[in-house]
Amino acid sequence: MQLLAANPKFEQRYNSYVSPMVYAESPVQWHDALAVFTKLSNDVLDYAEQQFDNPLSNVSS
Repeated sequence: MQLLAANPKFEQRYNSYVSPMVYAESPVQWHDALAVFTKLSNDVLDYAEQQFDNPLSNVSS
């Protein structure tokens, strides 16, 4: 995630390739897209950590 935020080439690629494909009155800007991607990634990792750190806790007796 730090690489995406710190390296300007990813913002340039977003603005050159992704953003033009969005047909909206106000397309999502890079910093907003990155924030959503970061939150979703963290949510998935948190969920995986909860589910797989103690897999037997989810098994019914």
